[in-house]
Amino acid sequence: MPANLPTEAQLALEEYEKATTLQAKISALQKFIALCPKHKGTEKILKWAKTQLAKLRAQLERRRKATTSAPPAFSVKKEADIQVVLLGVPQSGKTTLLRWLCDSEIPDKRIFPNVGIFNYHGAEFQIVDLPSIFTSDIDKIPNGRALFGIARNADLIAFVIDLTQDVEWQYNLLINACENARIAIGRRPPITFKKTSSGGINIFGIQYSPLPKKEIEELLRSHGILNCQLIFHDYCTVDDLIHAIDKKYVFKKAIIIATKGDCPGTKPSWEKLKQITRIPMVAVSAVKNIGKSKVGELIKRTLDLIFVWTKDDKGIASNAMILKRGAKIIDVAERIHEDFVRFFRFAIVERKTSKVKQIRAGLSFMLEDGDIVRIYIKR
Repeated sequence: MPANLPTEAQLALEEYEKATTLQAKISALQKFIALCPKHKGTEKILKWAKTQLAKLRAQLERRRKATTSAPPAFSVKKEADIQVVLLGVPQSGKTTLLRWLCDSEIPDKRIFPNVGIFNYHGAEFQIVDLPSIFTSDIDKIPNGRALFGIARNADLIAFVIDLTQDVEWQYNLLINACENARIAIGRRPPITFKKTSSGGINIFGIQYSPLPKKEIEELLRSHGILNCQLIFHDYCTVDDLIHAIDKKYVFKKAIIIATKGDCPGTKPSWEKLKQITRIPMVAVSAVKNIGKSKVGELIKRTLDLIFVWTKDDKGIASNAMILKRGAKIIDVAERIHEDFVRFFRFAIVERKTSKVKQIRAGLSFMLEDGDIVRIYIKR
């Protein structure tokens, strides 16, 4: 054990060694990883803790499958093209933020999700305010797994961080809670992983691996994987490796909405937040009505979206169609109705930035943000 571990981390490690159940061991390791400082001196023990945690989770998952199934989790029906989940600690201002963004007196359900629609420049984002997260151990949160199931299915996770509280503590708690719910924030790891029917464990690009080959093979076997192909394309971390081989992990983009930005003395907290994360963020004040448009723009930019309007004999639609950048006319046609693809003749695209204000286009025509599209079909 490294001599420079803080007392709390040492106690968590002792708790792990004394634990007699899988769940207790997992909880103790989660606590240790959260409390252990991240530097060169703790690198080795953190690698051990993370790989051990992955093995224990795999073991617990197999036990759960062998026993009776868990009760069905509640969910939130998607009522807009994009669903954004708010995650924050108690008193972080999530419900106030929801009401402000959605311009609605939404009741505070506390133990159930609160839902509203944020209209941004004619596009609708569904905002889901989950009950407050007070611990990174999701099994200690009422309906914790069900709540994080909603986060797993959302298009974007927004961490709501109160600039008047300890921002580093809030950030670490929320990130660790997502990790414990098998939600990986950010990019997909530079790893290709594929199970095979035979041939054993084949590992390529081992020079980029954070672990030696023998330890990787042990980790794979702990997940019940005996035949696979694992390719490292670039340098990666233990977290990257665990995320790649554990099929339970989902990868989500995230933003940070820093609340109470109007309060005195919050500038140092904002600067601290910029130092500890690369997640895109925006500071807002619901009280002074500052930053609402910036939140919409950040959601749009982070998810790489474009807004496109459709047009018919009655005029231009009041709400934009939200599409991924790179979308084509065929994507609009499919969203309207399959017959618009089947009987497609041509489309007219109105584009303000083009010298030709009305462009005649086919199904493969690439759309841009702000385009107005009218589709003509065979009658």
